[in-house]
Amino acid sequence: MLKVNAGCATCIFAGWVNLDHVDMSSYVQFLRNTGLSGLPEAQAELARRVQAAEQAGEKTDFRVHDVRKGWPFADGSVDFIYCGQFIEHLNPLYEVPPFLKECYRVLRPGGLIRVSTPDLDLILAAYAAGKMMDFAVEQPEPYRTARTDATRLGFLMFGSLGPSSNSEHYEGHQMNYNRGSMTEILENAGFVNVAFFAPGESQSPIFSEETQDTGISHSLYAEAQKGLP
Repeated sequence: MLKVNAGCATCIFAGWVNLDHVDMSSYVQFLRNTGLSGLPEAQAELARRVQAAEQAGEKTDFRVHDVRKGWPFADGSVDFIYCGQFIEHLNPLYEVPPFLKECYRVLRPGGLIRVSTPDLDLILAAYAAGKMMDFAVEQPEPYRTARTDATRLGFLMFGSLGPSSNSEHYEGHQMNYNRGSMTEILENAGFVNVAFFAPGESQSPIFSEETQDTGISHSLYAEAQKGLP
């Protein structure tokens, strides 16, 4: 069974092929070797899974690869694809369609893709209700100390709080999705049976048990299928 974690960043999954254009090899070594005490809960859980898998003889596979530029897999060779907190960073007109077409190409008929991304409707509802601080525990200090919910809304929608993100080198979100727009892009790529789930729920135990988003309670979780011939 071939499972691919696309655009993984620090969210490394044991037993999956983890792909990112940034070399995360040193972080994989950290997860393999770190003690668990003192780590944030979500990071400790990732480390536990990596260490348990490797003790059982299962490799943690990380490969440097830019998934915007084609996938190193044959047609119909992948069983599951996970794309966590990544698609919102792609240009919705020029990068998302070819990315999802590649996902579709490499999935076997009946294979599943799971996409998590900030939920535009959930964020806007929190803003309208004056509840943007509900997300504060997961966010960096500038979010927590902002004086207005309007500022917090901008931080979540644009996601560009990193020190290396600037006007010449933007690293934030290029799109915000809700259920309607997520369904649209998945169906445009050929996927069928688009469905949405709460965190920790899924139509496949592969996703509910083996994958985990960290500190992202303001997200939606979509799954879709490559249809059978």
